[in-house]
Amino acid sequence: MNHPSVITNTTLWLSGSNEAVSADQFVCDSDLLPAYQLGDRYSTNPLSLVRETGELHLRRDYIQKHHLSKKGYTLRDGIADVRLKMHTRPVVGTQVSEDMPVNDEVTRANLEDFARAVQLGVQSFEERFPDANHYIMVGGKDSLNLLLLDWQCPMTAVSAEPNYPLVKKFVEDNRLDVKVVRLEDPAPRPDPEMLHNFGRLDMEHARWLTHLQQFVDAHDRTVLWSGLVMDIVLKQDWRRIIKRPTNALNRPIQSLARNNAATHKLLPVGLGYRTRLAQAISNRCSLLQGSNGSLLQSLFNCHALSPYHLPEVLPAMSRWDILGIDRDWRPDLGQLWLGKPVIYPEANPGPVESTVRGPQNSGSEFLRVVEESGLKIVPQT
Repeated sequence: MNHPSVITNTTLWLSGSNEAVSADQFVCDSDLLPAYQLGDRYSTNPLSLVRETGELHLRRDYIQKHHLSKKGYTLRDGIADVRLKMHTRPVVGTQVSEDMPVNDEVTRANLEDFARAVQLGVQSFEERFPDANHYIMVGGKDSLNLLLLDWQCPMTAVSAEPNYPLVKKFVEDNRLDVKVVRLEDPAPRPDPEMLHNFGRLDMEHARWLTHLQQFVDAHDRTVLWSGLVMDIVLKQDWRRIIKRPTNALNRPIQSLARNNAATHKLLPVGLGYRTRLAQAISNRCSLLQGSNGSLLQSLFNCHALSPYHLPEVLPAMSRWDILGIDRDWRPDLGQLWLGKPVIYPEANPGPVESTVRGPQNSGSEFLRVVEESGLKIVPQT
């Protein structure tokens, strides 16, 4: 990448590069796509930054005793090199006005705005990279809906068991002209996977990396797409992020607003809650889904993106009032793109964990890989 005057999270990710860059100014613009910083250098991944210094500052004794657990993410805490910074900012609902009513009519208008923005984002991306080959990793409704967009460049849906036959049926039921390829999870390449993951994710959730590498190697430019965080933004799963506030009658504030046709102006506590919710989405989702995309972009040196988080979508996302969501709006979104009701699978079983990658969560193994890569470990207290 050349030295740009201004860079943002999204411009870093749209580069499709895993290299670090400098800029005269950095502007944080995404809640999902993390931008990492070390000194005056920025990247979509931390590995490229520490490689430039030749050193990794970490708590060796701590890591030697711990592993990246499914619940605690302890290894990530242990390698938190104090020189590194990660930048994200809240986006969802940050431009919702105080007097915005909470009702289906407003949500419908916002959804139509959001649908147009996502399609525009994909169109802009394809115009910028007309030679790209697109692979959409498909499982549940978030990613199934991406098959309904108007793609102009070659696009393939990839899905693993047990979702693969459901994705095939989805394509058939909705009469889509989409090729569906079964994702396999052959033997991993543990050392590079561990190094590029950089202790951020439970590696049992880092599936299909060897197979995805084959797609990347088959083309000059490959884009790996996924549907991220829409179960939180477009359905009531946002309630899992932080506890819902209640009024004096111990009823959810969101239901109270609907039942009384109230507005946020009448519910000042709701404003604070919406702000906290946007912050929680930025913090949690960038550490999980964002880190997964960062692993792919770092390991493969290719685009690893979500159409839902392209720069054209950010304004619509900022106007999306998540506090007004009390049902699943993803079928409505799919209908806007397909032009008719969408037939979805009745189940979404989700992929199995990659148990063969369990040893990659070992702290001692991570230390070995770091040192064998040529990085000098500097003790950090």
